[in-house]
Amino acid sequence: MAKIKVGVIGAGNIGVVHALAYRDIPEAELWAIADTNSERLFEAQKRLEIPKAYTNYEDLLEDPEIEAVSICLPNFLHHRAACAALESGKHVLLEKPMAMNAKEAYEIVDCAKKNGKILMIGFSYRFRPEVITLKSWVEEGLLGEVYHAQSVILRRRGIPAMGSWFTTKAKSGGGALIDIGVHYLDLGMWLMGYPEPVSVSGFTFDKIATRKPYIYVDMWGEPVPGGPFDVDEYAISLVRFKNGAALWMESSWALNAQDDDRVQVFGDKAGAKITSREGLTLFGEFGGKIADIKPQIKPQSPGGIYREEVLHFLECIREGKEPMASGEHGLIVQKVIDAIYESGKQQEEIKIN
Repeated sequence: MAKIKVGVIGAGNIGVVHALAYRDIPEAELWAIADTNSERLFEAQKRLEIPKAYTNYEDLLEDPEIEAVSICLPNFLHHRAACAALESGKHVLLEKPMAMNAKEAYEIVDCAKKNGKILMIGFSYRFRPEVITLKSWVEEGLLGEVYHAQSVILRRRGIPAMGSWFTTKAKSGGGALIDIGVHYLDLGMWLMGYPEPVSVSGFTFDKIATRKPYIYVDMWGEPVPGGPFDVDEYAISLVRFKNGAALWMESSWALNAQDDDRVQVFGDKAGAKITSREGLTLFGEFGGKIADIKPQIKPQSPGGIYREEVLHFLECIREGKEPMASGEHGLIVQKVIDAIYESGKQQEEIKIN
């Protein structure tokens, strides 16, 4: 089997994670990496022994050896880079969030269709073993009709790089919701079978990061002193679906509450919860009694979720099939995120078209 030569656009933390996954997979050949930060670029090239390095991604996309790319750039660069890659004939694994808004997301999906290329969105949490197990249970009907889900990801303190592009709405599209909430929003909808969303009621808050004076604890990333913070640190929302189901969503970078992460789905036969600490628990009945069931799940394979993600991406390229985390799913998530932000702004329920 011929190896698929790949390039990684972006040599930051997540770009290096993608590069490591490709490097350690026999089916792939990590051929090139690109970043405008030359110091970071050449350090990654040397450490990972990547044959080629480019200081702009346009040159990487002109490399005829490369069949596919991972795009691991700041949010405001996703649309341009993804469309350029697709138009240059490359298959694309695009990190979350897909884009700054639904308009950009639609244009990326359209570009993939017009050029006949694979477009996969980096919803990597889907590849956690406990998530895959629960998804199979839902599809087998073990939970019955799934009519509600709760998706919660709360950091007590964890704003990335205060004052940088992360906290600048014009470059990020938003804060905690679009940064980390996007993963859990996708998980909730995916486990429900991606029903069609019809409306959203949402609230967003920025009460802690905007306090003066501000004392931050456990900040990560490189802060930009005096830089902006005009995004959400906490968002909550209720999403209604056409089939009558609903999803409750919470996400935070800063909240005076205990750290929390969980996805719960509720069916008429059973319910289930996944957390990073406790794994998967099924809440149902056994032998005529209420029962909590803890399945024994095979541990994550070496390389973790990103290895599984890129393996799936490469499989889709070889077999010409639609990725599990498709561009269409990314577009739906983006529509919901847009509606949550608009609902918070207008202080009313927003319809989704």
